[in-house]
Amino acid sequence: MNNLEILKALNLEIFTRDELTEIFKGVEKDLNILIYAKKEFNYSQMEQIRLGLESNVDVSIYAKPEMDLEIMNFIKEKLIPLRNKRKLNIRKSAENFKELSNEEQLTKIREGLK
Repeated sequence: MNNLEILKALNLEIFTRDELTEIFKGVEKDLNILIYAKKEFNYSQMEQIRLGLESNVDVSIYAKPEMDLEIMNFIKEKLIPLRNKRKLNIRKSAENFKELSNEEQLTKIREGLK
């Protein structure tokens, strides 16, 4: 499904102006907006996911509505320089994120980046 088909299928009325801006920025850059054009994400989360897609990183690691914006940004910034160097063990380290405080989440992410 291409972005135009996705846009036609989306109920755009449920998104805020800022969320729509992020969605359309992704359309302009031909990114897979299906990953983040969801009401579960706020516009700041959408931006972090879009920026990750633009940087060609695996956003599935942090494209989760329950993730705090600070955590999403931290992961994205760590993935950008490492994206082609080695495989990361972040997924395993980030298990049970919802139950952890932000500091505990950052500690688990750092462990996955070692």
